[in-house]
Amino acid sequence: MIAVLAAAFFVQSVQNEFFPTTPGIVRRYEDTAFPKAVLAMRVDDPVLINGAMAIPVATIKDDYRLATVFYRVTADEVAIVGYDSAKPLPEPRIVFHIGKDVHSKGETTFMARPMSIIVDGESHLGGKRKVLGKDVDVLLVTLNAQVGKSMEDGFLSKQEMVFAKGIGLVEMKETVNAVGSIQSHTQKLKSYSARESGS
Repeated sequence: MIAVLAAAFFVQSVQNEFFPTTPGIVRRYEDTAFPKAVLAMRVDDPVLINGAMAIPVATIKDDYRLATVFYRVTADEVAIVGYDSAKPLPEPRIVFHIGKDVHSKGETTFMARPMSIIVDGESHLGGKRKVLGKDVDVLLVTLNAQVGKSMEDGFLSKQEMVFAKGIGLVEMKETVNAVGSIQSHTQKLKSYSARESGS
C-alpha cells in the first residue's frame, strides 16, 4: 500500500511538460519502418529501479510488446535508466535537458545484446507548431550517437525529434550509418489519449 501511494505521489509531483508520464497515456505513431502498422507507446505504472522511481514506456505493435524503456524524469531532464527493470544501465543516458547540450557514455541494447554508446545532444525551444489540430509549444532535440566501439561492429545514429508541450514526442527522424549503408525512417504521431479518471 505504501509503495502504491509513493508511486501515485511521484507521478503527480514529478512531471516534465514535454514528456508527460501519467500512467495510461497512449501515443500512437505511424513509422515508415513498419508500413501499414501503428505503433502504440503506453506509459505504465512507475517501478523502483535502484531505489528510485522509473517510468516504463512500452512499445506495442499488433497487441505484442516489442520493448519497454524505463525513464527517469525531472522537470528539466529525461533520461533512460534501463531496458529491463532487473538490469538497469550502469549510468542513466540523457535524452534531453531542456535548453542544454548533453554528453554521455554508457550502454544500450541492440538486437538483444548490450553495446557501448556515446551520445552528444542538444535541445532548444522551437516556438509553436500545430499538433493534432492545436498550436502548441515544441522542444527540438537532436541526438548523435556512436553505438559500438567501431564501425565494424557498430553504427552511427542521428535522431531529430520534436516534443510537444503536454503531449510528448510527436515526430522523430532517425538516420543510421552502418558500414557505409545509410538508412532512415520517420515516426509521426497519429493520436494521443489518456486514461480516463477512475479507470
